[in-house]
Amino acid sequence: MNKKSIIMLIDDHFPTNVYNKIIIKNAGLNLETLSFTEPLEALSFLKDIESPDYIKPDIILLDINMPKMTGWEFIEEYKKLPSSMIDSVQLYILSTSQHPNDIKQANEVELVKKFLPKPLTEKTIESILV
Repeated sequence: MNKKSIIMLIDDHFPTNVYNKIIIKNAGLNLETLSFTEPLEALSFLKDIESPDYIKPDIILLDINMPKMTGWEFIEEYKKLPSSMIDSVQLYILSTSQHPNDIKQANEVELVKKFLPKPLTEKTIESILV
């Protein structure tokens, strides 16, 4: 049996996380989700590798526009994690923003694999797992 891929959702809008979990489940792939509405909580989770609840994600889907900490601010803190952690995680921006500056910035940040437009679809999930 193949190992489950873990997808971490970071979006301040709880209903969006619920919707994304449904899309991921409906994709029918061997996936598990972790979701956070607070980017700081997601960072704390990622840092706490000694916790018995710790699960290292394979993929992070990150929103940009969040009130307490933006996706860009999250990335700046995320960069400070050990390279052994961040080198093996695929980080995607998942956003409703279609502003050219956001897309350009996502393409320029080395840690960001790709900018993905919302809403998340089963086809998008399948494409990032290839």
